[in-house]
Amino acid sequence: MDSSFSPFKSPASKLGDDKGHRLTGLQCKLKDSVADVHNLLLKWTALNRDGAAIISEITACKMDIQSKNVADDSQTNNSFLPLSLEPKCEALLAVCRSMEKIVNKLESLSSTIQGLHTLNQYQNDVNAFLFKTWPIEQFVDTFSAIHTMYKKEHSLKQKLVQFVAHAETRNTLMFYLSAWSHEPYLNCNDLLESLLFETGHR
Repeated sequence: MDSSFSPFKSPASKLGDDKGHRLTGLQCKLKDSVADVHNLLLKWTALNRDGAAIISEITACKMDIQSKNVADDSQTNNSFLPLSLEPKCEALLAVCRSMEKIVNKLESLSSTIQGLHTLNQYQNDVNAFLFKTWPIEQFVDTFSAIHTMYKKEHSLKQKLVQFVAHAETRNTLMFYLSAWSHEPYLNCNDLLESLLFETGHR
């Protein structure tokens, strides 16, 4: 990963011995889980770009159909889905389903960290700093917050998938595209960077 994130090194980067042996136990599990979250969010970002491109294609297709209807003085009901749009809508649905898998994996990771927290309560000092800076409870809260954000964002995207092909005006379609692209429920860049820095990935 990019070592230029900060001029300072995470205390976690000094953990382990001078031979570069890997972390073990709880620290190892936490660091690996943070890497998993990072990779999942990168996949989400790529899927979000794919979805935005598909919505742009749907918008162009809808506008073309409406222009032809106007030219032909057609009274076609726009609530019906033209055959030319079906493959694009299916592709958008597939993107949304892939995003759902990511949300489910984030939930599983959050549950795992919560389980580690519970186990740690019986084995160690719950307030101990595992990476010199954060107690495990802070990892629990951060994983949970990230999962909650992405769960809400996925719920919004599900609604957009349902409505986008039936939008009747360009303004509505552009609103859907904006809502998809800008992801109003996601505000976790700082949380992710903190996780990466805390565990020595940065």
